[in-house]
Amino acid sequence: MQHGILFDMDGTLIESEDIWQRTEIEVARELGVHWTLEDSLQFVGSSMMLWANEMISRGAKLAPDELGALVSRRVAEEVAADIPWLPGAQQLLSDIAAAGIPAAIVTNAAPWNVQPVLDAAPKGALQFAVSAYELENAKPHPEPYLVGAQRLGIEAAGSIAVEDSLTGAASVTAAGIPLWFVETHSPAPETAERSFADLSAVSVDDLLSRLGRIS
Repeated sequence: MQHGILFDMDGTLIESEDIWQRTEIEVARELGVHWTLEDSLQFVGSSMMLWANEMISRGAKLAPDELGALVSRRVAEEVAADIPWLPGAQQLLSDIAAAGIPAAIVTNAAPWNVQPVLDAAPKGALQFAVSAYELENAKPHPEPYLVGAQRLGIEAAGSIAVEDSLTGAASVTAAGIPLWFVETHSPAPETAERSFADLSAVSVDDLLSRLGRIS
């Protein structure tokens, strides 16, 4: 079985966490719910249903899936208008495509959030995205990354997953995949094999060397 790379999206490939946080606060205000930046930060990398249920417990008069869709579709519209790529992400994806390394996205976001990123990515870089909306369990459960590895046809233990949140890191580790961590919003956990400020610090040669060493 071949080896490949699974990327988280928000905070790893694109800088959208601030968009999510701002949108959550705006929607909460419209619904008459007190919601702060600190509230949003508690749920970075988590399933949308977690913060939706918390917001509902504070008085939001919507079902969890309705609230999640309201926020996530607003975020999707803003991201699609101007993809906020993080430093190094586009170049690395382009190099991955040129090198023929299998790669995909694994995210807790909705399909409509990830599709603009798939469409804008360098041709051939990302084969598909696994969204938590398709699965029974979201990160930090290992299911998203196990499903991603299976669909990509790669061996989990012989591949790499790139994350930026502790929730995502827990999912990667539980799935038995080596973790590379982007410290966009959180310091790297002890389980990270490598960590860096952004993807500009990672070259395709780094990836090929690592994948070759464990093949």
